[in-house]
Amino acid sequence: ILKRMIETSYTGYLCRVLKEGTITQDAEVKLIEAHPNQVSVWFTLDLYFHRSKDVEGMKRALEVAELAEDWKHKFQTRIEKALSVAQR
Repeated sequence: ILKRMIETSYTGYLCRVLKEGTITQDAEVKLIEAHPNQVSVWFTLDLYFHRSKDVEGMKRALEVAELAEDWKHKFQTRIEKALSVAQR
């Protein structure tokens, strides 16, 4: 399952249950609030797994205050590496 998750950057099936219940096929799913920088979980995972040299995308991700410190460190390290390679 991890291989498929990396291929697609879809992680929605790795959610925790906050309230037990039944979801029907015709259930409504709606976005409550979009992030102002338009940085989604999918965008972040796609950057990490498939666009590791997208410096501008990683900078956008770093602007998300809610991003875990570990992910911020990973993106910052990749940005620094990409910039040092570009300066050579």
